[in-house]
Amino acid sequence: MQDVIPKDKRSIRNIPIPGSKRPKISKPHDDEPDEPVTVSRSRKIPPPRQTKSKKVFVLGFILILILAIGGIMTVFGKTTLVITPKKAEASVNTEITASSDNSTPVLFQMVELEDTLTKQVPATDEAYVEEQARGTVVVYNNFDEDDQRLITNTRFESPDGKIYRIRESIVVPGKQGNTPGSVEVIVYADEPGEDYNISNATFTIPGFKGDPRYDAFYAETKTSISGGFIGQRKQIAEGVLNDAHQELDTTLRANLLGAIQAQVPKDLVVLEELVTITYEDAPQKDNGDMTTIGRIGHIKAPLIQNKALAKEIARAHNVPTDIELSIPSFEGVTVDYVDSDASDGQITFSIAGPVKFVAVLDEGKIRSALGGKQKSDLANTLAGIPAIASAEASISPFWISSFPEDGSKINIVIR
Repeated sequence: MQDVIPKDKRSIRNIPIPGSKRPKISKPHDDEPDEPVTVSRSRKIPPPRQTKSKKVFVLGFILILILAIGGIMTVFGKTTLVITPKKAEASVNTEITASSDNSTPVLFQMVELEDTLTKQVPATDEAYVEEQARGTVVVYNNFDEDDQRLITNTRFESPDGKIYRIRESIVVPGKQGNTPGSVEVIVYADEPGEDYNISNATFTIPGFKGDPRYDAFYAETKTSISGGFIGQRKQIAEGVLNDAHQELDTTLRANLLGAIQAQVPKDLVVLEELVTITYEDAPQKDNGDMTTIGRIGHIKAPLIQNKALAKEIARAHNVPTDIELSIPSFEGVTVDYVDSDASDGQITFSIAGPVKFVAVLDEGKIRSALGGKQKSDLANTLAGIPAIASAEASISPFWISSFPEDGSKINIVIR
């Protein structure tokens, strides 16, 4: 062992560490020669390219989708025509006579309806009463084509000889061809009592005996004739009865007016001031301490030709009538009967106040004129319809520039 390390071998590496031996690290596979390691730089791998056929498929699908959407929009496209008709206004004060027999420029037809409502009310007292039966019959004229007036209290006789009368004058229309003219009316038993209550019957008119009309005029029950009574009957306190009648009459009026309005054709108008509603008691039915009372409402309403009425009023107040006019509303206008007796086929009434006239549009003619035309031709096409003040059209989808060939597909909005 050397105590002194030569100078040229003095280095940290050559200085022995006391008390320790430098461990020998064995390398695995020391006996195998080292192979060179090759380090490669990472790089992005480009995504696989779409094939040409896939691109064609996608583009084709998009094209088909666009065409399908366009086709649907075309099929379900919408054409709307907004029209402003010509209008006029006048402050009027005039009388109008209307007829049901074509004897005046303004015509009307009288409509009659009936409704019954009942209500239960308490009744504790009793009193002796005599009540006449009543019901509705249909009177027929199978004699000739002329109307026949029957005066108030005209008698109708049942097969067993009982007499019933009408309490108002009526006119039975003449027959048309082989169809008898007819009119409905209420008849009342000549005497009180249950003997006059009948479910159905055919009546003759004694006043025509010895006349050819006797066999051609007759009546048949439409409803049962009932309510005839003689004897003790439950009595209702006057205040309770009046309140019940008022309640029933109010409801009856609303029901009858609503029923009339529901029957009015588009070209006719009901002037509420000319409507007549009458009320009468229905037969009373007792049930212990409660009694069922009823009210029968009768409504008579003349349905008047709107356009003919508008023309007469316009003519009387220097409003041009070269185009057909109508009056859409009578709000704010005062209407009163001058002569309400329609038994001669005529009524006369007054109209006063501001009246607004609107030109009548023939929507069928407008649709026919525009069918298949270009949107740009709208003004020229409608120039021949003098009732139109202005019009605007919207057609969708946007690439369609003409109205549909089928004019019924044009939605018309009148403002």
